[in-house]
Amino acid sequence: MTAKPSTLAVLGYGDLGARVATKLAPERWRCVGFRRNPDKVLPPATGVAVDLAKPGSLLPLRELRPDALLVTLTPSARSEEG
Repeated sequence: MTAKPSTLAVLGYGDLGARVATKLAPERWRCVGFRRNPDKVLPPATGVAVDLAKPGSLLPLRELRPDALLVTLTPSARSEEG
């Protein structure tokens, strides 16, 4: 009997989230990427549309009930201040 994979939700799925998703063993982890444009989430992850500036945007996260959450938001500016 094989165990059900754990679910990792990645908020702000971009380059970093994609690299994490490709490093995780698919038989142990199911990755779901949350971003404004879910079509940019490539396998092995699946994409979900969210806009963190809009109230209620994270309701799909509550329904997903992930085992782990990775937040990788884009900074407002790329500088030492962030």
